[in-house]
Amino acid sequence: MPVDEAKYSEEALVKSVENNIFKCWNCNFCYSTCPINQSMIPYMVHGPSGITQSIYYAIKWDLFSKREELTHILYSCTTCNSCTITCKEMSAGVEVLKIIEEGRKLLVDKMIGPAPSQRGALKSLQSNGNPYAQPGEDRFKWLKGEVKWVPEEQVDFILFVGCTPSYDATINKMAKAIISIFKKAGIDFGIMRGEVCCGSPALRMGDPFLFEDLKGKNTENILMSGAKKVITISPHCYNTLVHDYELPDGVEVLHYTQFLEDLLRRGLIKPKPKEAKVTYHDPCYLTKHNDVWEAPRQVLTAIPGLELVEMPHSKKYSLCCGGGGGRMWLEVEEKEKIERIRLHEALETGAGVLVVACPWCYTMLNNAILDMGKEDKITIMDVAQILDSVA
Repeated sequence: MPVDEAKYSEEALVKSVENNIFKCWNCNFCYSTCPINQSMIPYMVHGPSGITQSIYYAIKWDLFSKREELTHILYSCTTCNSCTITCKEMSAGVEVLKIIEEGRKLLVDKMIGPAPSQRGALKSLQSNGNPYAQPGEDRFKWLKGEVKWVPEEQVDFILFVGCTPSYDATINKMAKAIISIFKKAGIDFGIMRGEVCCGSPALRMGDPFLFEDLKGKNTENILMSGAKKVITISPHCYNTLVHDYELPDGVEVLHYTQFLEDLLRRGLIKPKPKEAKVTYHDPCYLTKHNDVWEAPRQVLTAIPGLELVEMPHSKKYSLCCGGGGGRMWLEVEEKEKIERIRLHEALETGAGVLVVACPWCYTMLNNAILDMGKEDKITIMDVAQILDSVA
């Protein structure tokens, strides 16, 4: 599919930023829910309105020579979408995150962005189809046992594994648990042999042309498969396939927690009792971007004996883990890391298990547990791992 280059031209990006920024009342309500405003030194530029004003004045006064400052400001954002939600509920309804993401595209177009530490991820996406500088042919090296491969075989469902479960030895436990559940439920599923990154990191860091290339490869494989449903592991993949791909109406995209909820409702999985007190962390790209928060909770509460306790910030108002928007490849100076702030909330619930439904949330929050030495207080598990252990 040809790329509409005019859509990503400097003129179009500047117009989009200006059209949206003029709606801003500068009320700064967005700062109240912004995770980087909580974790970083509270300068104006460490919050949504400050970030959007920075790109606006860079355009107005031609300040693009301030390369280091602009990349620091725009790429510190985790793209959690709290600002957009807050603005819609309390103020002018500005698409705050859209301004930030258009600003990032503008920096990439001017060869300023992304931040130096993030450029290797984009280079690897281009050459390897993943952001981790790993060979493309090793994507499914971890996969043991028989699965159907698409498009050689026709299937009802595609499991879109994603990059992190494929290349991170810790995280591919999530994928293995999902595959195990699917087999126990008798699901006719397959994995795309030619799967590459969904393109979300490229899009969030401001490279739409690289994204379009990755999108084209995956779309071709999906259409060749004949599948009617694509099930993703990562909420980032889910969000991208739903909103940024142009799949036919007959192809439905689901996050795996939604699919597991359906399996339970149809009686295809009947969980055994498990005594445990757990708390669930909502991934931003599932909740704040897509309003999906009931499905994972339904899966957990379907397990007899499992007690689910909520953190102070949950569902649409959950606190970000700190890993989105390219922050997996960027260190910023913080008073306290976002993932540690979130872990404090989890520990306060008294739960022994912190449950996640996103590979990056798993990584960030597990790092917080290890960094803070809280392994004896709380462990981390994915929704699928818990269900598979009792299925």
